[in-house]
Amino acid sequence: LDASVAIVKVGILLFLKMFMLPQVLGLCLDASTLSLLGHSLADRLSFAGSDLFSFILLHWVAGITFMLLVTVFLLQLREVTHPDILARLIRPQEPQPDLLGNLMNETVVTHVKRMLLSLAIYAPILVLHVTLPAQMLVRCEFSSFFRLNFWHIVMPQIQIPLELILFHLSMLALLERYKNTIGLLQHNWMKFMCRKMNLTEYLLPLSVQKFQLAGRKTVFVLDENDEKRVDPFWYKLSHQHAKMDVDTYIQSNIRNEENVIYADGEVNTKGELVYKRGIESIRLPDSDYPFLPTKIGRYRLNLRARPENDNLVIEFWREIPGAEIPRPPEGWDDLGAGGAFVQGRWAWA
Repeated sequence: LDASVAIVKVGILLFLKMFMLPQVLGLCLDASTLSLLGHSLADRLSFAGSDLFSFILLHWVAGITFMLLVTVFLLQLREVTHPDILARLIRPQEPQPDLLGNLMNETVVTHVKRMLLSLAIYAPILVLHVTLPAQMLVRCEFSSFFRLNFWHIVMPQIQIPLELILFHLSMLALLERYKNTIGLLQHNWMKFMCRKMNLTEYLLPLSVQKFQLAGRKTVFVLDENDEKRVDPFWYKLSHQHAKMDVDTYIQSNIRNEENVIYADGEVNTKGELVYKRGIESIRLPDSDYPFLPTKIGRYRLNLRARPENDNLVIEFWREIPGAEIPRPPEGWDDLGAGGAFVQGRWAWA
C-alpha cells in the first residue's frame, strides 16, 4: 500500500510540475499574444480540433521555454544583486542525484508552496514582459509586423512536432552554454544603471575595504541586588538578529565611539575579509547563553577584556564598503561539484 501511495504521489507531482504548469503558462502566453499575431480564439480551437497533439505540444514547449528563460535569468540575477534582495527568495540551483527520492520524502505541503511561489514569480513576469508589451504593440498598430506564415514540407502532423522538439532541445543547449554570458550582461547593466542612479550600495554586493569601530558595550550589567549578570541585550541579539533591524537595534544600545578608528582586518581561507581570522563565535561567560556570532549584518564583533573594572567589553566594527564584487569564477554553478549552493558567489567570496 505504501509503495502504491508513493507511486501515485510521484506521478501526480510530476504531472503537475512537468506538464500542467508549463501547459498553463503556454496557454497564457498564447492568449497574451493572440491579437498581436492576428489570430482569434476560433483559429486556436480549429487548430486544436485538426491536430490536438501538436496543439498540446506547442503550448507545452512555449510554457517550458518560458520557465527555462525565467529560471536562468533569475538564477543569474540572484548572483548579480545583493544577497539580501533575492538570495532568500530564490533557491540556488542544486544537484539532484535522487530526484524521485526527494519527491517522495518531501511533504505535499512543501511542493504546493514551491509551486505557488513559482506561479507568483512567473505570473508577474509574464504580464510585465509579454502581455503588456503585446497590448501596447496592438494599440500602436504594429501588429502587422508580427503576422506569421507557415510552410510545410511534409504533413503538418509530422513536421510541427519535429520542429517543436528540435526547438526545445536547441533552447536547452543554448541556455546551458550561454547562461554565464547572460549573467555577465546583467552584471554590467546593473553596474552601469546603479552608478547613474546612485543605487550601487543598495542593489549590488560590495567588497569590504576595511572596518570602522562603531562602538562598544559591556557584557555584564548589575541587577537589583548589585550582582553582575549578562546583559539581556546579548541574548536578544544572538537569537533574533535575523528578524530585526540590526543597525537600529545596535546603534540604540551601544556606546558610540567618538574617535574614528579603522582596522584593516584579515583575509580568511575563502578570500573573504574578516576582522579576525578563525573566530566565528564568542562564548559568553554564562551557561544559559548561546554562542554569539562574530558576524551580524555588516558588523563584526570582537571580545576584549577591560582590566580596570574587571569587565568584558564587546566591540562593534562596521564594514566600510569598497568596489563591486566581480562575477563568480568560471564553473561556480557546476552541479557536479556541489552547485551554486557550495560554489556560488556567497560561498566563494
